[in-house]
Amino acid sequence: MGKTVYSAANPLRIAFIHEFPCAASSWDSLHDQGRQYLDEHFDGIVRTEAFEDCHDPDVFYAAVETAVKHGDNVIFSTSHRLMEYTLRAAVEYPQVRFLNCSIGLPHQSVRSYFGKMYEAKFLLGALAASMADNHRIGYHASVFASGALSEINAFAIGASLLDPRAQVILTWGDVLAGGLAEAMCREGVSVMTGADMSKSLEDPTAYGLHRLVDGKVTGIAMPVWNWGRYYELIVRSLLHGTWDETSDDNQVRAVNYWYGMSSGVIDIRYAPGLPYQTRKLVQLLRNGIVVGSINPFGGELHSQNGVVQIEGFPPLPSTQIVEMNWLADNVVGTIPQLDDEPKVPAL
Repeated sequence: MGKTVYSAANPLRIAFIHEFPCAASSWDSLHDQGRQYLDEHFDGIVRTEAFEDCHDPDVFYAAVETAVKHGDNVIFSTSHRLMEYTLRAAVEYPQVRFLNCSIGLPHQSVRSYFGKMYEAKFLLGALAASMADNHRIGYHASVFASGALSEINAFAIGASLLDPRAQVILTWGDVLAGGLAEAMCREGVSVMTGADMSKSLEDPTAYGLHRLVDGKVTGIAMPVWNWGRYYELIVRSLLHGTWDETSDDNQVRAVNYWYGMSSGVIDIRYAPGLPYQTRKLVQLLRNGIVVGSINPFGGELHSQNGVVQIEGFPPLPSTQIVEMNWLADNVVGTIPQLDDEPKVPAL
């Protein structure tokens, strides 16, 4: 009683605000594919529109104003760098539901959503260790943001599971096309993973897990986002009227929507020709994550500074994973300081 009933005649109207043009940003393009999926999947009950290249605050607020005039009930901003603008807009338009694609940025007026990418990185770490020739594995992180350390550590933990002697060589920041492979080869790395998203295909090592042999780069696997599935899950809560039944606790809102492999929003994709037994091994680990019998941050954990927790302890709670401030003991590298954080690239 009292809940809105949506139909083709009275659809749920949703606006997506992207930081950059979809044609120039792989990140924004994937989110827009998720938006288009909603239009197709819900067959007229949900109608969406998109606003691109809204990194400028004036352009962002103009997009919000237009969306509200069009009768949009929900607005997604698809980058954590848009959270500040989103928060101001949410205060101005309290009748509209605002969501921002970020993690670790709690606000009462804006719900955040992100994926448990560390689950995929755990699998990639195990896969990397199974193929590394000399126990040295490269990991390049272009962005130092919330969740980045959990992904690095999950990768390192997955690698140590397959090879207790594995070392993860960590680098940060922007790298010119081709330069990352050269740098990793100088470190004696034979298998490495690049960033989660690549601005272009100029550098084959920019995205996913690769093998480096005699200067040749060969793809192994890559993490995959299924934003269509993610947005479907959120929209169903809106259509079913369960949005307002969620707790108002701010800490809960910070990770209010944090889905992973068990929800079908995160996965990995193998390159053609990967050995069957290797795929079978990773699939066993993946199935364990999906059913909950395996968690990268359960049981005994060691950081560069000592023991984090001892054997038998339950998995770290979500807040500790999001706010993680340590590196696993088999990571060779450091955490950037505030004054030397790598620049955030326009993906």
